[in-house]
Amino acid sequence: MLKYLLAATLIVLLPLSAHAKMYKWVDENGQTIYSQTPPAGQAVEIIKAAPPPPPSSNQSPTNDLLQRAADLQEDRELAKQKAAKQKQEAQQNKANCEAARHNMSGLNGPPNRLYRLNGEYTRLTPEQRVSEKEKMQKNIKKFCK
Repeated sequence: MLKYLLAATLIVLLPLSAHAKMYKWVDENGQTIYSQTPPAGQAVEIIKAAPPPPPSSNQSPTNDLLQRAADLQEDRELAKQKAAKQKQEAQQNKANCEAARHNMSGLNGPPNRLYRLNGEYTRLTPEQRVSEKEKMQKNIKKFCK
């Protein structure tokens, strides 16, 4: 228990040593010396640390990084949505292609065969058959790429 109390005390007191005074003096050889402890019997100059620069709202790298991260996340989300939309469109085009080809095969079958037109099964006249074939060819061209 005593070890933990001692460790906690050291951790609390450690930042206080960061604010120690700095001393400057010139020794007998003419060299300038900087130290945290002054020499005995020597004239010293106490050096004050320069204050940190004030935080500038225009030059905040943290805010810039956060903004860039948010922009990248938004770009990823948009790309994910675009890919999902393209996938859904591709699946729909595939289904439409298969339906158009199936309908075309029905139109190419025997002329007296029943064909589903507007939700009802009916026998097509030659003119209706040509018209439906043109529609299916357009659909095949559109959806079967």
